Amino acid sequence: MSHKADGNNRTILVFNVGSASLTFKLYRDSNVLMRGKCYRVGITGASQAFVEVQNDEVQVHDEVDLPDHLVAARYVLDYCADSGYTFEEVGHRFAGGGGYFGSAVVVDDGTRPLLDRCLPLAPLHNAAALHMIDLVADRHPGVPQYVVFDLTFHACMPDVARTYALSGDLVQKYQKHGFHGLSYADVREKASWYLGESRFRAVALHLGTGGSSACAISDGCSRIPQWAILHCRDW
Repeated sequence: MSHKADGNNRTILVFNVGSASLTFKLYRDSNVLMRGKCYRVGITGASQAFVEVQNDEVQVHDEVDLPDHLVAARYVLDYCADSGYTFEEVGHRFAGGGGYFGSAVVVDDGTRPLLDRCLPLAPLHNAAALHMIDLVADRHPGVPQYVVFDLTFHACMPDVARTYALSGDLVQKYQKHGFHGLSYADVREKASWYLGESRFRAVALHLGTGGSSACAISDGCSRIPQWAILHCRDW
């Protein structure tokens, strides 16, 4: 069965790298054609890693070795090919873009070297996302790829929340940047819809399989992000 785009509709494969997971969805416009998640990526222990995929026709639960995110990404691309899914664009989540990017970017010869420089900001997430970008470029040359950044949501954070009580150059060198911004942006959007207004105060929590955080949101802006990540590599 083929799942090609009809007319001008574009199909977009989206990857979201977690510390121990890989979530993926295939969109046509705002409609989800296929969704899934790779669990326990890079985790050693008694429990087996597995992949779940679902769409309107099938639901898959596949126990498979997933030693790293690159292997997980290969599984997803192979599943798309074997199931007849095609895509015209690919999107990736980057945890942090440093001072190089203020918004989403197209991956090209100009932005690709800058993404390399962002690896130290989030070694687990950014390195895995970058490996996926190279994998897609190798297996699907010519397919446009885009990167969005968690830090964009926290760009409006006030200096009093961003800086630590340090002196001299250390104040600029060590600052809070915030994480899980895409998750909080989604919370803000849905909360605004439910409340019927965009100006509200809330404390939002992101509870992930490998990392969690909290963020105070006021009038749609990040005010106080608190990063409390827990990486358990042997569950």
